[in-house]
Amino acid sequence: MPSTRSIEILRLRKTVRAVCQHEDVDRALAIVLRLLSEAHGWAVAEAWVMRSDGSAFEMAPVCYCRDDRHRPFVDVALGFVVDRGIGLPGAAWESGQPIVTPDVLAEPRFARAVLVGEFGLRGALTVPVPAAEPAVILSFFDTQPRELDLELVESLTEVGPDIASLVRRRHQGLDLERQFRITEQRYRSLFDRSPAGLFIADMDGTIVDGNPSLTKIMGGATRAYVVGRRFSEFFVDPGEWTRIVARLSSQPSLTDLELRLRRDDGEIRWILTNIVKVDDKPGASHVEGVLLDLTERKTKETS
Repeated sequence: MPSTRSIEILRLRKTVRAVCQHEDVDRALAIVLRLLSEAHGWAVAEAWVMRSDGSAFEMAPVCYCRDDRHRPFVDVALGFVVDRGIGLPGAAWESGQPIVTPDVLAEPRFARAVLVGEFGLRGALTVPVPAAEPAVILSFFDTQPRELDLELVESLTEVGPDIASLVRRRHQGLDLERQFRITEQRYRSLFDRSPAGLFIADMDGTIVDGNPSLTKIMGGATRAYVVGRRFSEFFVDPGEWTRIVARLSSQPSLTDLELRLRRDDGEIRWILTNIVKVDDKPGASHVEGVLLDLTERKTKETS
């Protein structure tokens, strides 16, 4: 007679398969992350989706966070792209095997290791969803070191083709106009609600858009405080933006940059930033990035 846990797992897999038929692909993927995380006791889950041309994986705009304080940890990587062998998702893609990381603080391939301590995350499991071809890589994190979660891996082996089919439908863009509206609204909502400072800027450093958290970090009260101004106006070293742009000419993204901002009232703030260069068309680009305020941590380190 099957055990209670076996029955629960079978029911979970059946539910995941049913969810994968939902017409709102991103919503379905978010529900799948929640179901798997709750059933197997993980605190955070995110999805890396293969680009339609097969060139790389990029972070999908969906996640699961058992505790809202972990959301900035995911937001930092929102929209980032990884190549084969780069970072934990890229390493899982290259090997085709799950990668268990008992303690990400000791994992040199993990790009966000500098942030993990602040958010209390330790154990990780990165799994390329089994299917005929790679379509999605799921990353799970917990607040304590974890060993290989064989039960979760087995579940993904069973439902892998359903999740892969879901992602392929995402690529096919069923009902493109509706999906565009949903995605645009979701990105705007994520953008505005994120506790991390998010921005879009021209290559000369002019801020085109920023969320409320960015405005707060920069010392303003409204979005109008930052939009239209250049980062060189805020950096303690005005030449910092020129050096950032120079580095972006040879590499598409910069991570874990520690910089200093000077607010209009003269207060100095330490920030940690990730910046990515986005090519709009030949000869035209812009940058997008994330700011985290490290001032309080820096103050504690020096006191």
